Amino acid sequence: MEKLYFPKKETLMKALLNQEFEIQCPGGGRSTKMKLDKILNSSTIKTAKGEYKLNSSDKSRIKSHLRDMEREQERFEKLMEKEQKEFFELYAKMLQNSEITIKR
Repeated sequence: MEKLYFPKKETLMKALLNQEFEIQCPGGGRSTKMKLDKILNSSTIKTAKGEYKLNSSDKSRIKSHLRDMEREQERFEKLMEKEQKEFFELYAKMLQNSEITIKR
């Protein structure tokens, strides 16, 4: 039985943590770019003409939500694996149940 191959992607959480976000300057200066990981591990984000003082409970909620998203991704991957297996079993059964004609 064949199996569809999907390369293991980096986890959703890791991908989001490595993503750069553009943060607008609250004072009207140039925006700055930071990876989400650095944002969530900072108490402030400084820009050219201002800064953001980050609320720790907001950061905690974001981290919790990222973990929830990762669990959902894992659940989906397991479901897809099960569905792929069933697909190939049905495909094999379809071929086994087919009427075969051999041409000479």
